[in-house]
Amino acid sequence: MLRFLFLLFLSTVTFSATAQYKHLLHKTYAQRFLALDTLFYNNKVAGYDSTEFFKETNAIKELAIAGKDYELELEADLLRNEYYMIGYDYNHKLFVPRMEALRKIADEQGIRHLQIRVRQKLGYFYFYKVQQYGPGFENYLRAYELMKSTPVSELPDKQEMIASIGTAYYIFGESKIARKFLAEAQKVAPSYKKRLAINNTNTIGLLFRMEASYDSAEYYFRKAYALALADRDSIWMGITSGNIGINYFLQARHTESIPYLEFDIEQSLKGKEVDNAINSSIVLAKVYMIQKEYSKAEKLTRKALSLLYLTGDPLKHKVELYHLLALQFKQAGDLLSAFTFLDSSRMLNIEILDRRSAQIHERAENKVEIEKYKSAVLLEQHNKKVHNFQVQAIAGILILLSIIIILIINRKRVKLKKNHRKLEIEKESIESELEIAERQLLEFTEKIRGETPGNPLPACFVRNYLKL
Repeated sequence: MLRFLFLLFLSTVTFSATAQYKHLLHKTYAQRFLALDTLFYNNKVAGYDSTEFFKETNAIKELAIAGKDYELELEADLLRNEYYMIGYDYNHKLFVPRMEALRKIADEQGIRHLQIRVRQKLGYFYFYKVQQYGPGFENYLRAYELMKSTPVSELPDKQEMIASIGTAYYIFGESKIARKFLAEAQKVAPSYKKRLAINNTNTIGLLFRMEASYDSAEYYFRKAYALALADRDSIWMGITSGNIGINYFLQARHTESIPYLEFDIEQSLKGKEVDNAINSSIVLAKVYMIQKEYSKAEKLTRKALSLLYLTGDPLKHKVELYHLLALQFKQAGDLLSAFTFLDSSRMLNIEILDRRSAQIHERAENKVEIEKYKSAVLLEQHNKKVHNFQVQAIAGILILLSIIIILIINRKRVKLKKNHRKLEIEKESIESELEIAERQLLEFTEKIRGETPGNPLPACFVRNYLKL
């Protein structure tokens, strides 16, 4: 009895787990996208325990197998792989081989959205998780080549994927290429994620600011702010406002920068965007130091220092904050503390420079790999163009030959028609001449008959004679 109840419980649990995903069965990726993205993707995978998450993916896979929905079965595999990349109990050793196997299946089956998405995720993994920029960009660009000709109706997250390639180039320091991808993403039909448009527009502003094109940068920051305001997104209103403030600071428009930076700090702290809040605090503290409002500068500096433990990379902030403290202690007359913090700032700066040097070296090596890949892609595209040209040329020649043959046949038909008509005319002429001859012969016969009445010639004899 207990065993029966236990089996009944298991079957009930399994049924309830699969029942909630029935709406995914026998749908296109575009039809499943919103549900999948809301339930699992968009960084939601990271919050799951592996046991809990795999229970859900197994339920989807069982449903897909029972319903003979092969694409949904592969989607369940992709979800599991996503967990291996960014989940709480991630496993990068399993991620790559499983994704490569899935890529092979997608290529063999010609499932376009999977071909693109698998490469996109491999690009993300190599670029962000293991900092192997060559394979990262290789996968990103191969995904891009496939998605260019894929309509949004089949790939609803097309805008997001193109923008993510642009963001990768921005992080890599390739501002012009980054701007190209981000501008292209802006032309694609918008995603349901309203923050994506804000983020893309803001990033374009950052790219212009990197190039010291401050007017263009401000235009995009204000455009991003307007989008955030329309969506009542206070965090992004703060971030874009802070970027306008930093833009003014870089142009030595210090007084104008203050309200923008203050608003950013306030909103970023509310939204727990601590890195952003510290960054704007550092800039605002510099403004106050320039304006000789030392107490305000010190207050901001110490507040920022107290938040360092909440940041992803405290080292980059420490350099700036320690340098600010050194200036503040110097102003207060505490030269020993000023020297201590200045020395610490310099030591940390050396560490950052060493790290940047290693990154630059690594990026240089990866740029060579990327250029090799670009050359390979260009060669592949050239070969495709040559092949297409050859196919088109052969097709053109065949069409031309067909036209020539048709013209020859038509000409012969016309000639035959002319000859046939000529023969008909000749026949009509001969028949007319025969008719005249027959009439003349009959007349002649009648004449003879009249002259020799004792020897008449029958008319039928004359007609038979003429037929000979």
